[in-house]
Amino acid sequence: MNQTALLRSTALAFAVSLALAGCGSNHKGAAPSVPSGNGSGSQSNGNSSGKPTSAQPTDSSVARPDIHTPDSDYTTLHSNTHIMYYYQAYRATPPNYKVMATTISRQYRATSDVFKKHALMKDLKPIMDKKMAEAKAHPYVAWPMQNQTLADYSFQRHGFALTGTSLLTGDYEFFPEYSAPVSSTPITLRNSSQFGFLPVSSKALAKKIEYYVSHGNNCLVKVYMFVNGAELSRRMVKADGVKIELFSPNKKLLLTQYAQHFGN
Repeated sequence: MNQTALLRSTALAFAVSLALAGCGSNHKGAAPSVPSGNGSGSQSNGNSSGKPTSAQPTDSSVARPDIHTPDSDYTTLHSNTHIMYYYQAYRATPPNYKVMATTISRQYRATSDVFKKHALMKDLKPIMDKKMAEAKAHPYVAWPMQNQTLADYSFQRHGFALTGTSLLTGDYEFFPEYSAPVSSTPITLRNSSQFGFLPVSSKALAKKIEYYVSHGNNCLVKVYMFVNGAELSRRMVKADGVKIELFSPNKKLLLTQYAQHFGN
C-alpha cells in the first residue's frame, strides 16, 4: 500500500513539472516584467537622436524641407488663386473643382445653367489639374511680403519684433490681393514662433534698422516656406518656414534668419 502511494506521488510530481515546463515555453517570447539593465535603453537612444516618443508627439508622415535648398528652387507666390491651387493639391480629401472653377472663371460664376456649367467644367478641369500638379511638384515657395513694420530695438532681447504680419507671429495670412474674385486662401506656418523676433548681433546693423523704424520707413520681408499640408476646417495651406530675409526700404538685404526646427 505504501509502495502504491509512493508511485502515485511520484507520478503526480512528474506531471506537475511537465505542466510548469509547458507554461514556461508558452511565454518564452514575452517581454520580462523587469528587464535587465536600463529598461528604457532603446527608447532613450531614440530620444537622443530626435526620434519621437509618446511625450514628444510629431507627425512623421508630414514631409519636411531641406534647409539647404537653393533660392532658385523656390516658386514665388503671386496671387490668391496661386495659393488656392496649393490648398486643393495638398488637402487630404479630393479637390473641390466647383470652388476652383467659381474662382477662376467669370463665366462659370455668372451662369446658373447646369448644362453651361457642365460644358465649362470640361474645359476648365484640365487647366486646374495642371495647376495642382505644378503645386505638388514645387512645394518650396517664397512670399515677397511688403511693408513689414518692426518694433523698436529691444536692448533686453537684442533685436526687433516683427509687428506687421500675422503669418510670422503665430496666426495665418492672406495674400495681399484686393481684387480676389470670390474667396481667399490663407497660409499658416507650423513653426511661426521662430520668426516673430529677429535677433541682430551687429550693433551697426541694429542702428541702421532702428533708423528705418524710427523714420517710418517700413522694411521688406521675404518668407521662404515648404508647403506640406492643408487644414480643411479653416481652408488654409500649412507650411514649414525655412528662412526669412529682411530688406531695407531700397531692397538691400540686411539679414537672414533660418529655422532651427520644423513642425509645431
